[in-house]
Amino acid sequence: MLPFSDHSRASADQRCSHRLGCELWIDPKQICSPNFAVRRRLASCSCALEAVLFRSMSAARWRRSLECPPLPTVDELLGHFQRQAALPWPKETARDYRVWILHYEKSLDRRVQGRLHEFEAIARKFGHGWSALHLAALVPPWFASHELFGGLAEQPDELPGLLPDFEAHLVEAVAARLRSLGDGDILALSGAGSLFGLTRVSTIAETLALEIRGRLLLLFPGRHENGVYRLLDARDGWTYRATPIPA
Repeated sequence: MLPFSDHSRASADQRCSHRLGCELWIDPKQICSPNFAVRRRLASCSCALEAVLFRSMSAARWRRSLECPPLPTVDELLGHFQRQAALPWPKETARDYRVWILHYEKSLDRRVQGRLHEFEAIARKFGHGWSALHLAALVPPWFASHELFGGLAEQPDELPGLLPDFEAHLVEAVAARLRSLGDGDILALSGAGSLFGLTRVSTIAETLALEIRGRLLLLFPGRHENGVYRLLDARDGWTYRATPIPA
């Protein structure tokens, strides 16, 4: 039997009274939270961990309760990308699978973008060309130059009416970049999170599939589970036949 302190036997809904003075609400489900910061705080609190263990009936059960899905670091993402880039590129590869979706914890988005040059170095190491396009940079100029932009502040409900035109502009901008690349080149798209609520990333990927001669690398701050992608961990996910990294 594992030793537990008195306060760890309290209800999981009670506030932690750890001697270090943490102010966590003990919820065993948060131990496997996709939010890395929450997981780290809980893991540092023995009260929260003991509460999880106490609620289990056996050692096997509490081990399973703490089996959180691994969240790769940026270094690990680089390793996964290197393994993918090292593989041969058969000419008969379906267009859908020429889309590489690099998925990772959303809190790592800026770190991944800040080290994008390392992904480029890996691609060039294996003889592939490289081009990058930041999707977030395409959003403000288009809306600011639109003739109805001035009235959006007073009538924001009119925004959905502009989104189809914005989506067409976005697709054309990416398609133009793809047409300038060769069969051995990679186009890296970052800033997908800026499109949340404006358009669906799945629509862009599906529309551009026929334009991909080399590979399209989409930096995806979100979750990938059982073939379903969720941008920024949103409930509304989408299924797409792409190549996930990590697989």
